[in-house]
Amino acid sequence: MSEIFKKHIRKFAPLEDEDFADILRFFKIVNIKKKENLLTEGQVCKSHFFVLQGCLRKFFINEKGMEQTTEFAIENWWITDNMAYEHGLKTDCYIQAVEHTEVLVLDRSSQEKLLNKHPTMERYFRYIYQRAYAAAQMRIKYLYTFSKE
Repeated sequence: MSEIFKKHIRKFAPLEDEDFADILRFFKIVNIKKKENLLTEGQVCKSHFFVLQGCLRKFFINEKGMEQTTEFAIENWWITDNMAYEHGLKTDCYIQAVEHTEVLVLDRSSQEKLLNKHPTMERYFRYIYQRAYAAAQMRIKYLYTFSKE
């Protein structure tokens, strides 16, 4: 499974095999069962999740008690509550497995150490965030231009 992540990094940044072996040490591999939560409302968001296999969804529960899905993460995608993660805050979201899912988990302190030791990962995450931001901009455009039907 780590080959999937290595290929993904190499799309955005140069990476030697020896460096990748060390980079992997900063992550934990976690298997999540269908409908199992990685993050629940009220928890401090301490981790970023990279989907190796499977699918995750992020949602919140609105004032009527209905689940509102805001994001899906399929294979080779990252997911977290970015605001809560960056600021060490409690989240108002849930992140749940849609199916059996295998993820790489990167916590905040490990990410800082990773970026200090492997500057190429700064470039990698910059590209990831740029693409995510561009996708969010497109989503907003679609929300305003498409009918509710």
